[in-house]
Amino acid sequence: MHTKKTPLDHAAPGSPSKATQTHRGHQESSRGKPEQVDVVVVGAGLAGLCAAVTAAQKGLSVVVLERSKTPGGYARSTLQGGAVVNWGPRALYKDGWGHRTLQSLGVEVAGARPGGDGLHAMLEGKLVPLPSSLGTLLRADFLTWRQRARLSGLMLTMMRQPDEALAHQTWGQWLDGQDLGPALRGLIEMFGRLTTYSNIPQLVSAHAVLSQIQHAFRHGVLYLDGGWQSIVEALCERLAVASGRLETSARVVRCERVADGRWSVETADGLSFDAGQVVLAVTPKAAAQIVPQLPVVQEWADGAVAVRAQCLDVVLESLPRPDVLSVQGLDEPIYFSVHSETARLAPKGQAVIHVARYLGDETGVGKGPLSLEAMMDRLQPGWRRVLVWKRSLPSMAVSPCAVLASKGGVFGRPGPAVPGQQGLFVAGDWVGQRGQLACAALASGAQAGQMVAESMVSSDAPRAWG
Repeated sequence: MHTKKTPLDHAAPGSPSKATQTHRGHQESSRGKPEQVDVVVVGAGLAGLCAAVTAAQKGLSVVVLERSKTPGGYARSTLQGGAVVNWGPRALYKDGWGHRTLQSLGVEVAGARPGGDGLHAMLEGKLVPLPSSLGTLLRADFLTWRQRARLSGLMLTMMRQPDEALAHQTWGQWLDGQDLGPALRGLIEMFGRLTTYSNIPQLVSAHAVLSQIQHAFRHGVLYLDGGWQSIVEALCERLAVASGRLETSARVVRCERVADGRWSVETADGLSFDAGQVVLAVTPKAAAQIVPQLPVVQEWADGAVAVRAQCLDVVLESLPRPDVLSVQGLDEPIYFSVHSETARLAPKGQAVIHVARYLGDETGVGKGPLSLEAMMDRLQPGWRRVLVWKRSLPSMAVSPCAVLASKGGVFGRPGPAVPGQQGLFVAGDWVGQRGQLACAALASGAQAGQMVAESMVSSDAPRAWG
C-alpha cells in the first residue's frame, strides 16, 4: 500500500523519484546491442506508468522510456515555499475509472471533497453566493422562480445515464434544445466546463459532458493530499517493486516492427530495445511522430482538437479574504479555488490557489474582461503583499484531444490496440471508452497493460528474461 507523503516531506521539484534513482544505472547497459525486453512503454505519465505497472505485475520485463528528466507529465507537482502545487487545478473523480484503477494496482489516494462555505459564482461582474448542494441550489437567489422549477427537472435529467445517441450531438446543440434563460444556461454551462475543462460546446459530445456532470453530482471529486505527484510516486514505487524499469531523459525517435514480429525501439541518446510489445502512452501527435509509417495513427493526430486552459498558480502566506474560497463564472469561463482549504498541500496558514480561464478558440494572456491577475486583485485584494510564489501558464494543455461529437464521443475513441499492428498499443486520456481526462489516462493505461500481458501469454513469441 502506498505510504502517503505530507507536503513537508514531498520530493523537491525536478528531483527524480526513488524508482528513477534506483534504475538510472541501467542506461549504460542497454547501449550498443539492442536489449531484449517483453514490453517497452513510451511515456511516463499516468497512462504509461499504469500500463507499465500492470504488465510488470503480470511478470513481464518492462522498461518505460520518458523524454523528460522526471516522470509524471502534467501530473507532476512542484514544491514552492513549503507548499505543493499542481500544474493548474486538478481533481480526481471519486469512484471513477481512474480511482478504481489505482486501487486495483494497490495505490491508495488520500484527499477530500471540496465544498462547504466560501462558494461563489460570478455573474455580470458581481459575486453571488453559490449553494453547496443540489438541494440548496434550487433556492439560488440569482435564478427566478421559473428557472428554479426548470432546474429541478434538468437535475433529474442530468442524474440519469445519458442516451448513447447524444454521443453524436454537440453540447451546444443540447443546450440550445433546453428551455433556459441566460442565468440558468450559464449555470449549466458552468457545470459542463467544471467537469470537462473544455469551453468548446460547438464541438464536444453532449453525452460526454452529461456523463461527467452526472458522476460529479453522484460521487464528487477529490483534491489530493500531497498533490498529484503523490500518485506518480506511488506508481513509480509499484513499478520498482514489480521489477519494472524507468529510464528518464530518453526520447524515443524510432519504433518499427521488424521481421520476426517484434518491435525495434531507439532513443535519441542511443538506447536500443528489441521488444515483444510496445505501448505508446503519449499524445496522438507524439505517437504519429514515433510511428510515421502508420497512417491510422496519423489520422488520429490530424483529427485531435486539444482542450486548453489559461492558468495562474499562486502560493500565499495567508488569505486576504478567507470568506472567498471558490468562484465559478456563470457568464465568463473562469475558475478560482483555494485547493489548500480542502487538501493537505501547504503548512498551516499558507494558501495554494488555482485561477483559470477555460479557453475556446482564443488563446493567450489577458483575453476576456479580466486577466487572471486582475481576478486575483478582485477576489483576494492585497494578495501581492503576501505572495510566496506564482506561475503563469498562458495556454496549458489540459488534454490533447477533446471528446468530439463528430467522432461519436468516447465510443469513437481509438485503442488501446492499434488496428492491424500486432503488439502495438496506445494509452492516454484520448484512448478507450473508460472515463475522461485523468480517469481515461489511468484506465486506458491499465487496459493496455492487461492486453499486453494477454497477448504475450497467447503468442508464440519468445519471452525476454533479464
